[in-house]
Amino acid sequence: ALEIQVATRRGEFDDGVSQTIPFSNDIAAATGADFDGDHRADLWLALDDGTLRIFGGPSWDSVLYSGVLPSGAPDLLAAADRDGGDTPELFALYDNVNGSRLEVLRLQSNWVVEEALDIVDGGRKLVALGAGDYDGDGGADVQGLDDAGRLTSHLGNSATGRPASSWFINPKFDCDDPIVLDCDGRFFDDDSSVHRNGIEFMAERDITLGCNPPFNDRFCPTSVLTRAQAATFISRAIGLPPSSVDYFKDDDGHVLEGGNNRVAEAGITLGCNPPSNTSFCPDRRMTRAEIAAFIVRALNLPSTPTDYFRDDDGHILEGSINRLAAAGITVGCNPPTNDRFCPSGYLTRAEAATFFKRAFG
Repeated sequence: ALEIQVATRRGEFDDGVSQTIPFSNDIAAATGADFDGDHRADLWLALDDGTLRIFGGPSWDSVLYSGVLPSGAPDLLAAADRDGGDTPELFALYDNVNGSRLEVLRLQSNWVVEEALDIVDGGRKLVALGAGDYDGDGGADVQGLDDAGRLTSHLGNSATGRPASSWFINPKFDCDDPIVLDCDGRFFDDDSSVHRNGIEFMAERDITLGCNPPFNDRFCPTSVLTRAQAATFISRAIGLPPSSVDYFKDDDGHVLEGGNNRVAEAGITLGCNPPSNTSFCPDRRMTRAEIAAFIVRALNLPSTPTDYFRDDDGHILEGSINRLAAAGITVGCNPPTNDRFCPSGYLTRAEAATFFKRAFG
C-alpha cells in the first residue's frame, strides 16, 4: 500500500495527515498538481514501467489519466502550469552520465517532450524537484534540491523570464537576490524611460525598492507619485531616523506612515490642511511645486534673487521652485525653452527619480 503524508501550513507545517492508498505497483516518482481543474491537488504517479497515472483528489480513489511517458520512468517528477494553459505541464528529471536531464512535457493525445535541458552540476545529485511560480510572472518555474543542500531555480518561459535553453541560474544565486530577468538594471519596466538613470540611482541607493512587492521587479515609472511615497523616498535618501511622534490623524495604519512622521519631525512637511495641519493626505498626488518644497527643506537650499519661471508668479511655493532651479535640480517643464515649471502639474515616479538623482546623487 502507498502512504501519502500531507502537511498543512499552520505555523510550522505541523498539522499533518496521512492517507493510505491500496496500490501494489512499483513507483518511480510522485508529485501533486491540479490536473482536472477543480482547484484540488491530484496525485501523479510515475511507475517503474514508464506509465504515468493521475488519481483525482482529495480522496485519490479514481484514475483521471493513464498513459506512457516517452522517455520511461523518471527519477523525479513535478507538475505545474508553465504557460497558462488548461493542463499543467509535466517536469520529469532523468539521471544520465552528464548529470541530469530535465524534460518539459505537454499533454496532447499523449505526453510529448516540449523542451529538454541537460543540467551539468559538478557531480551533485538532485534529490527533490518542485514546480511553482518563483519570479511572479504567472508561469511555473522549476526548483531542484541537490544532495549538498543547495537549491537551484530554473526560470520558465514568459515575457519577462528566460527561455528554457538558459534556465540555469548561477550557483551563487541566493534566495534573497533579485530575480534575474531579461532586462537591464533592477527593473524591467523602465528600460525605455528617459529617466532610467535616475530610477537606477534610486534603486542602487535603496531609496526605492519597487512598486510590486514582494517581487519588486517593476518601478511603475508612469504612475503619479503620492505624498506618502515622496516622504518615504526623502526619508531614505537622507537617512532620517524613526520618529516616536504620530503627527497626523489621517495616516494611521498606512504602510508608509513611518516616512510621513519622519519628514514631519525633520520639518520637511507641515501637513496638507493649514493652518491646523493635522492631516498629511498620504495618498494625494504630489505636485511639482510640493516636491520642490520637500527637497528644498531636506537640503536646506539657500534663497535666490532670480525668478526662473514665468508660470509660478505669486505661487505660494515660488521661492522653493526658484531655489530648486538655482541648485540645478530642475531645468523646467517645457524644453527646450524651459521658461515654465508647471507647479500644479502632477509628478510621475520617473520624473521624481531624476529630481532625486540631481538632488542627492
